[in-house]
Amino acid sequence: MSKGNNIPIKQRALVLQGGGALGAYEAGAVQALYKYLPTNENRQSGLFDIVAGTSSGAMNGSILVSHVTQNGSWQESIDKLNVFWKYVSTDPDLRIWYPYIPDRKSWISYWDTQKEMYPNLAS
Repeated sequence: MSKGNNIPIKQRALVLQGGGALGAYEAGAVQALYKYLPTNENRQSGLFDIVAGTSSGAMNGSILVSHVTQNGSWQESIDKLNVFWKYVSTDPDLRIWYPYIPDRKSWISYWDTQKEMYPNLAS
């Protein structure tokens, strides 16, 4: 390695996987990484030196990197990522799955009853 370049000896990479729901999960995982990974003020690129992803991971990576490039803040870029996922996520209309339950409140009541009867039911 050339001593004249600015490439750090150790680099930190963030690799993000594809898949819709996984993309939303990754937003929380990146937030946790930001909170717990030590940062070195001497690192030229900040938290991550390399960011790569595929499908929803590529979207996440592009949101993160574009904001960091423009504003220099990883925390603000993570906030932008969370705003994106809150915008694209929806509250499902559960009546589609159980048309005999007329409204959301009734569905939640039904679900709570099932959860008491079957504690290992998926949440």
